Amino acid sequence: MASVVGVIISLCLLGGAFLLIDKDSAKTLSNSTFVDKGVNTCGAHKNCDACVTDEKCGFCSEKGQNKVGWCLKHASGNHSDQYSENGICNSNSGSEMHQFGSKTYEFADVYCHTRWTVVPIILMVVYLSCFSSGYAPMPWVLNAEFFPLWSRSTCISITTFINWMFNLLISLTFLSLSQAATKAGTFFIYAGITVISLVFIYFFIPETKGCSIDEVELLFMDKKKRENDLRLRRLSGVSFDRQSPSAPRKGDFSRNASIQY
Repeated sequence: MASVVGVIISLCLLGGAFLLIDKDSAKTLSNSTFVDKGVNTCGAHKNCDACVTDEKCGFCSEKGQNKVGWCLKHASGNHSDQYSENGICNSNSGSEMHQFGSKTYEFADVYCHTRWTVVPIILMVVYLSCFSSGYAPMPWVLNAEFFPLWSRSTCISITTFINWMFNLLISLTFLSLSQAATKAGTFFIYAGITVISLVFIYFFIPETKGCSIDEVELLFMDKKKRENDLRLRRLSGVSFDRQSPSAPRKGDFSRNASIQY
């Protein structure tokens, strides 16, 4: 539980960090002089953060000056991420630095210089620490405990496929989602999904600490089937509770219950 709560908090903080970056990001100057071919899509972005989030655009600003600049479309051809299609950063200098008169301009296509640029990196380390300490191995632990022996191999194969399918889905949609919902919005969406997961885990995943595989199987049976199974076990000489010969009540199988021999 602590790991999941840590993941939620770190995701919310990551979203907040990107909001701070967006607020502190350099503003976009009018592109009336440097209009894109066709529609001026890049010039419509309000600041550097929105500009570099668009995979077709980059932000051109004077080196060392992080207040204003131009959002320009990438050039086509080799090293197109280093210079723009038009404007001050149009020179193919072989790097992201461009000389215009006596001033040097930088063309950035993936990041912006702000006071908060390093914060998401730190928070990402915190997130990974929280995720790897409990949330990441949780599917494999649950797989090992929940399924009965007769269906274990098939069920583990199915759940492993679903787990990796969603990993692939998140990887494939991250960039598109960050453009549609902004980077901050993306992490807030992830935090919301994790909150739903936490609620599901708390109310629907039973506590299996100290339980054998057979006992865990009983936790997922309905009342009638569980009573029949326990009756058969008693007839065969197997008892789940030395202190009481009666069958466990429904309340005995709550999320915090344990079964004793």
